[in-house]
Amino acid sequence: MVTNMLDKNQTSSKDLILTNLKVNSGMSVDELAVELDITPMGVRQHLALMEREELVKKEKNRRPVGRPNFIYSLTEKAEDLFPKSYDDFITGILRDITNIDGEEKIKAIFEARKNRIYGSLQYRFAQEKLVDRVNTLSKHLNENDHFSVVCKEKQNIVLTKYNCPLLMISKEFPYLCQCEKSLYQALLAADVSIDHSQASGEKSCRFLIRSKKPIQ
Repeated sequence: MVTNMLDKNQTSSKDLILTNLKVNSGMSVDELAVELDITPMGVRQHLALMEREELVKKEKNRRPVGRPNFIYSLTEKAEDLFPKSYDDFITGILRDITNIDGEEKIKAIFEARKNRIYGSLQYRFAQEKLVDRVNTLSKHLNENDHFSVVCKEKQNIVLTKYNCPLLMISKEFPYLCQCEKSLYQALLAADVSIDHSQASGEKSCRFLIRSKKPIQ
């Protein structure tokens, strides 16, 4: 029961369904209708939309009497909608490592992360043209919630990221940004510099990627 956790008048039906399924693991339409105090038809309409959004999944629940009904539960995609405290957790661990083994250990960890990512991605960057490699990098970043765009400025290609999933960590451990730049240089086989950084208070991170020949 989550009726004592949320104000039904201030919370959308979709959020109420998500929260109930989170707390109860799996529920039927009738059970959700009781919790939300709306009709089963109304619940089905919300669930149908949430299924299309890949937020809920259903399984048949066979009953001794009558037709089987469906039990709804959350997908992994829906789990991502609930707040997580990963940044605080990871930052705390990095502080502990710094206190125990010093800053050089943190740098070694970030370098190991960079090498691991490079090893898993390098096969995607075999294109001859630099701009194609940058577009591949932008696509990879957007697959991981960086919201990046690519444009051309004179002899530079500019990659701008409007979201940094590791922002809170990079603010306290700026060497992470240097490793990110070094990773891009290795993947792109080009010179890369940073002229804007969210970790420094800017609204975006801008990477200037220098081509050795005029951009076509």
